[in-house]
This record gives sequence, C-alpha cells and structure tokens, in this order.
Amino acid sequence: MTKLLRLVPAICMAAMVHVTAASQSLSINTTGNPAHASAILDVESTDKGMLVPRMNKIQRSAIAAPATGLLVFQNGPDSIGFHYYNGTAWIWLPGSNSIDTIAWKTAGNAGTNINSHFFGTTDNVPLSFRQNNTWLGRWNKTTGNYMIGDSAGIKITSGINNTSVGAKTLFENTSAYGNVAIGNNALQNNSTGARNTAVGDSALYTQLYNPGGTYLSDNTALGSKAMFYNQPISTGTGVKNVAIGNEAMYLNTTGSENVAIGVSALRENTTGAGNTAVGRSANRLSKAGIANSYFGYASGYRDSTGSYNTGLGSYALYNHQTGDRNTAVGYGALNADSSGGYNTAIGMLAGYNADTADMATSVGYAALYYNQRDHTTALGAYAGFQNSRSSANITQGIENTMIGYAALTGNAFGSQNTAVGYKAMSIFEPNTSFSGTAPSRNVAIGDSALQANRGNDNVGIGYRALSNTNNLNMNGHVAVGSRALLNTTATYPNTAIGYSSQDSATTGYANTALGSYSLSSNKTGLNNTAIGNAAMYEANGTGSNLSYNTAVGNDALRLARYYANTAVGESALRNDTAGIFNSAVGYYTMYNNRSGRANVALGYRTLYTNEASDYNTAVGHDALFKHKRVGFTYNTALGASALEQDSSGYQNTGVGTSAFRNNVTGFQNTGVGINAGYHQKKYLNTFIGAYSGVGERAPYSNYAADTGYNNTGLGAYSLYRIANGTNNVATGYFALNNDSSGSHNTASGYLAISNNTTGSFNTGFGYTALSNNTTGNYNVALGSGADVSTGNLTNAAAIGSNAYVTQSNSLVLGGITGTNGATANTLVGIGTTAPTARLDVDANFKLGNNGSILNEIIKVTVNNDIDIIPANSTLVQDFAVPNAATTSSVIVSTSSNFITGSGISFARVSAAGNVQITFFNTTALAIDNLAKNYYITVIR
Repeated sequence: MTKLLRLVPAICMAAMVHVTAASQSLSINTTGNPAHASAILDVESTDKGMLVPRMNKIQRSAIAAPATGLLVFQNGPDSIGFHYYNGTAWIWLPGSNSIDTIAWKTAGNAGTNINSHFFGTTDNVPLSFRQNNTWLGRWNKTTGNYMIGDSAGIKITSGINNTSVGAKTLFENTSAYGNVAIGNNALQNNSTGARNTAVGDSALYTQLYNPGGTYLSDNTALGSKAMFYNQPISTGTGVKNVAIGNEAMYLNTTGSENVAIGVSALRENTTGAGNTAVGRSANRLSKAGIANSYFGYASGYRDSTGSYNTGLGSYALYNHQTGDRNTAVGYGALNADSSGGYNTAIGMLAGYNADTADMATSVGYAALYYNQRDHTTALGAYAGFQNSRSSANITQGIENTMIGYAALTGNAFGSQNTAVGYKAMSIFEPNTSFSGTAPSRNVAIGDSALQANRGNDNVGIGYRALSNTNNLNMNGHVAVGSRALLNTTATYPNTAIGYSSQDSATTGYANTALGSYSLSSNKTGLNNTAIGNAAMYEANGTGSNLSYNTAVGNDALRLARYYANTAVGESALRNDTAGIFNSAVGYYTMYNNRSGRANVALGYRTLYTNEASDYNTAVGHDALFKHKRVGFTYNTALGASALEQDSSGYQNTGVGTSAFRNNVTGFQNTGVGINAGYHQKKYLNTFIGAYSGVGERAPYSNYAADTGYNNTGLGAYSLYRIANGTNNVATGYFALNNDSSGSHNTASGYLAISNNTTGSFNTGFGYTALSNNTTGNYNVALGSGADVSTGNLTNAAAIGSNAYVTQSNSLVLGGITGTNGATANTLVGIGTTAPTARLDVDANFKLGNNGSILNEIIKVTVNNDIDIIPANSTLVQDFAVPNAATTSSVIVSTSSNFITGSGISFARVSAAGNVQITFFNTTALAIDNLAKNYYITVIR
C-alpha cells in the first residue's frame, strides 16, 4: 500500500514534465532563471553533470539557429564526440587529443594522421598566403589557379587553371587561362594570352597583347630571358613558339611556331615563323626566315631571311644568309654557301665551297667539294670532287650526277653526266688533277664503267661496261651488263643490254640487244634488234646481210643469216636461216621455218610446221599449225586453231576460232566466225557467221572429209550441217541450217529453208521462208513466212508475206486470210499501186493461148423498169455504164426472165459511158416487164 501511494505523485510529475517539454524549453536550476529559447533544456548547476542529446551528423546540421554554446554528442557517421556551436560554426572536440594539438605549430607537429590531418581549409574557400600582410600567393581549387610569389597572379579575375611561381609572375594576368609561369617576372605583362609556359627569370617578360578578350598564344619559354621581347600584334602572331635556353628567341616579337633549344638559339629572330634551331647559337642571326631547321653548334648561324633550310652538324650552312630550301648534314657541310637554294649536302665538308649554287646535292666526305654549279648531285666520298673547279663558264660542270667513291673525279668541265659506281667515269685519282676535255651527257653505272671516257652521250652499265672506250671519243653507245659491247669500235652507236650482249661486235652499228648473249656472235651486221636470252645468239651474217632483224624472246631468230625478219616469243623463227620479211609473234611461232618469206604469224605455234611457204598470215593459237606447202600460198588464218590442219591448201581465209580447222588441201575458201567451215575440206566455200558451214560431224569426232564446195553462208548457223551439198547460198541466221547434201539452193532470211536436208534448186527469201521444205526441189518462197505445206513438193511457188502453196507445180500470190497465219487477203495489182480487187490489172491483158488482147472488163448492175414494149415491135433503152468505151463488146444478163414473147435483141455502147439495149416483142399484145436487175458487162 505504501509503495502504491509513492508511485502516484511520481506519475503525476512525469506527466507534467512531458507536457512542458512538448510545448516549451525546460529550465532546471535553483535560481529561477528561464531557459534559453534555443535550448530544449537549460541546466544550471555547480555540483552535478548532465547527459546531453545524442544524434548523428545530419540531425546536428539540421538544428535551426543554434545558440552559442549549444552542445550535442554526435554518434556518427564520423567525427564522433562532443560538438558545440561557437556562434559561427560547429566545433568538434576529439576525444583522443587536447584541442591545441591539431593546430599547425611554428615548431612543427607530431602525431599527425595522413588521412585526417591536413594544411588548408574545411570549406570551399581559396587558401591565401601573405608576408608582412602583403600578397604572397593564393591557391584556388575551384578555379585551378595556384600562385606563389610577390604579387604573383594578383590581378587574376576570371582566368582559370593558371600556375605562377616567382615574384611578379603573371602579374598583369586577368582573364587568361592555362598559363604556367615559374621564375621572377616570368609572363609578367601577359594579361589575356592563354596556355603559355614560361620557366626562367623574365621568360616571356614583354608579352602584353590584349585583343579585348582571351586568346590562345600557346608559347613555351624555358631559360633566363627566353622569348624576352615576344610581343604578338594579333591573335595569330607571336604564338605557339618553344624556346629553351638562356636568351633563346630573345628578340622574337611576332614570329610564330618556332622551336629554339640552346643558348641564344634563334636569338635575333623577330618575325620568322616555323623555324627549329637546336644548339648553341643555332640560327642565331635569323630575322624573318620561315620553316628553317638547324641542329648543331652555330649551324645556320648567319641565316637571316632564308627559308625552308635544314642544317644538321656544327657549322653546317654557317655562312648561309638568304637562299631557300637547302639541306646540310655534317660538320661544315655547305659551309661557304651564302645565297644558294635547293642544295643538299650530307657528309663532312660536303659541298664545302658552294657559294651561290642552287639545287646541288652532295652526300659523302668532300663530295662536290669545289662545286659551284647548279643541279649537281654527288653521293660518295670524293664524288664529283673537282666538279667545276677553276671554271668560269657557268655552262660547264652543270647537272652532273655522281654516286660512288671518286665517281666522275677529274671531270671538271663536262655536264649532264651520270656516274654510279666505284670510280665510274673517273678520269684521274681524287684530289690530283682534272681533264681539260668536257665529256658530257654520259651515263656510267658499275665498277669502273666508262672509266677515262672522253666521249659524249654514252651509257655504260655493268663492270667495265664499254671499257673499250678508254680514251676514245666514241659517242652514243649504250652498254648494260658485263662484257656488253666489249670489242666495239663503231663510230655509230649500238645498244647492248645483258651479259656478253654484242660482245663480238666490231664495226657493226645501230644494233640493239637486250638479254644475256643477245646478238653475241654478230660482228658487222647493222640495224638489228634482239631482246631475250640468246636472242639472235648465233646470228652471224657476212657483211651487211644480217640487218634489219627484230628478235624478242629466248632463242628467237637464233640462227638468222639474212634480213628483215621479226620474231617475238620463245624460239620464234628459231631455225630460220634463209627467210626474209617474216613476222612471227608467239611461243614457238614459225619454229621450223627455214626459207619461207613474207609470212606473218601471231600466237602459240602459229605456222609451226611451215618451212618454205610464203605470204601466209596466221594469228591465233595453232593457226595454220600444220601448213607446209612450198611456194606462194597466200593463206590467212585469224583465230585459235583457224586452218589448223591445213597442210597444202592455198588462198584460204579463216577468221574466227577453229574457222576451217579441218581443211587439209582445200583452196580459196573463206570462213569468218567461230567454227565457220569447221569440217569443210573442199574449195570455193564461203562461210561468214558463228558456226556457219560447220558440217555434219561434231567437232573432234573424226576428220573425214566433207565434199561440199562452192557454198556460201552468211549468218550464224547458216548452212550449219552442210556436208556434200554444192552451190548453195544461205544468208541469215539458221538459213539452210540443216542442209547436208542439197545443192543449188538459195536462202535469205532468218530460218529461211532452215529444215531442208537433201532438196535442191530451192529459193527462199524472207523470215522463215520455205522453212517446211525438207526434200522438195525447185520450190520458191518469197516473203516473210512464205512457205510450202509439206516438205517434198516440187516446183511450188509462194510469193508474198505468209503466202502458202499446198501442191506441186503451183504458184500462189499473196496470203489468204486464216491460212498460214495470214490475217487478210492479198490484193494483187498490175499497173496500179492501189489494187482494189484480189487481182487488179490496170493495163491490157490476154486470157488463153489464142485469146485476144483485152484492155478492160467493166461490170455494172442496173435496176430498171423498162418501158412497155409495143406489140410486134422493139424498144431501145439507155443504161449508164461509167467508163464504157464505144469500141467495147457488151454482154447483158438479168436477174429474172422476160415475159414470153419478149427479150433482148442486142446491146451496144452507143456513147462513152452509155450502153443502149434493144428489146423485142413478137406477140400481138404490148408487154410490160417487171423491174429487174440488168447485169451489164463491157469488154474492150
């Protein structure tokens, strides 16, 4: 009971406290002071503690208008411990250290944690540095600007990503970005130029161009006073330069895209652009040069306005000043050049004395050492060493090319020479003497080729090529290959290319040989051309007999003794010894020819077997392959296997693959088209068109002779199967296609007489004309579709489009509606161009053997009711008959009978266009005949 009574007051107090806490702050003290409005609980005591609210970081940060001194315990997620508000910010009281241990001390700190201790700020505010309360720098993570130094970057407003280290670095910079300045006064005056790098005292000091906004200058200067005076005057000048080294590009103002590496490199450059200078004083005196490249101590030292020059090596192009596009590689290369252009010198002392020479190239020690001429090229030690030495004539020593040790040495005055090889075309040893002659326009390639030559316009390629020219003045020879033209003494030029080519030639001239051993045996022959290994190898005519021959191919014309033959191809005309005027092109073409002349053969094995036949032309694989008739045969075969089997035929012409392929002895045949006349072996046949006149036998089945002759086929497949037929003429696709033994047929038109086999003396003109005929004879079909009804009629004729005859010994003119595809009857006119009847004759004619000649027959029908004929009397009545003449005969009939006792007595043409008929009445009564039709025929 006592415990229950004690519980009641406690519950009441708790309820009262809860209500107060829910509606206002609670003050607990012994003084009676009210609670602070910012505290939920304001406790005042001098002898008791208090358990403060516990919350996480988010909850703490959400407290509105915290009071100074407000305390909470933060239990996560980090900075666990007591936090109080100091009137400005929340302060964390770490549990492991006293408050003053986290401050950076002047004597240094101990016990720091790399993950939690740092120098800087905990809010997004730049970090500033001062000395004696004056600007010493600022770091700003937000803008990316980092400055250290007295007044470094002090005026930056909108510029970003700048770095400056050193007094007055980036001093005037306001809006520029991406600049790096390291070293006192580096980039001091730059205000809006962006992306510059200046490292070194006063590097890029002067640059201050301001176009009214930021622009890209992209300069890099490393070294004391590097690019000191750089001063753009527009956004495109004084930009994109790189200068590394003290006073590198010191005086540059508006020059752009230059690279200078080395003390005083490009020091004097002001407006020059695109230059590269690497090495102390490299291109030091440059002013306005463009795109020069100099590498090496003092290389290009004096070049002031020259452009596109390249110097690599100490003192290379040292004295050069104004010339363009020179390249010098090596110590002292082009050292003396002052204004030359387009020169190239590679090697120590190469082109050393060149002064004003242009477009000279020298590669090798002392190459072109004395040269002062344009357009010379030397590659090799001492090559062209004395070129133009002591010559005041500017036309001497020009345009020479020398490649190889001492090439062309001793030749000081000659021009337009090319010498390639050890001592090629050399006259004297290097650095000794030079010749007083001027050998020019020579080409020597090979060890000692053309050595000591004094002549002009010679070409010697190969070891000691044209070696017999030593100290001789022979001109215009070409020798390529070891021993080429070894023994020539000719004063008129030869051309020899290949090992031992023309090595026996003495006085022979104007010969051309290309290939090992080509024309090797010729001594005195002239105007021959031999191309190919052993071409004309054993050719050795006497005197000038061996001349004007052309041989191209291995072994071509190998044994030639006479003149004017042309052989192109492996072993073409190989065995010819007495032939002349022959032309053979192809592998083994005219291989066996001995004395045949004026033949033309083109293609593999064409005229292969021929030995002594003349005036034949064969073009195509195996064309006239077996022909060997002696004498003038005049055959022409154009196409693979054309006239292939011909052995003794003559005056035949076959044009097309396998044209008259199996002809053996036939003559005066002509075939044009693939397989035209394929199996024919007789004479006087003409077949023009693909597969025209092939013959009955399938190709390759056998070579039995077809005996047809005097046949003519024009059109693809015309006379295709002709075998034994003769004197046929077929014009048109498939015309007489199946004729095998029929003769004397004439067919013209697509498929004309196409099914005839043995019929003869037939004529068909027109599309499919007489196509039904097979064995019939003496038939004629003229016109598209004109035909006979069966294949065996005789002497039947159908004339006109779709005309159709069904029996022998008959003639049909024109088509009949519904017959043989005709859609209308044909009107036949004689003497008229517009017939109006099936037969319209506008002229006289005769009917019957003994008939009279007639001019016309007029027939009219007149309906008339004649007058009453009096009793025992006559009646004369007129009838109009247009065109009736007075000399004509008249026949009259009627559509019905007259009344008995009456009729027509006679009729006559009484006047032009009028027929008068007399009627009779023999009765005692007048007769009145009824109206009827009168059929009046007038014949004249």
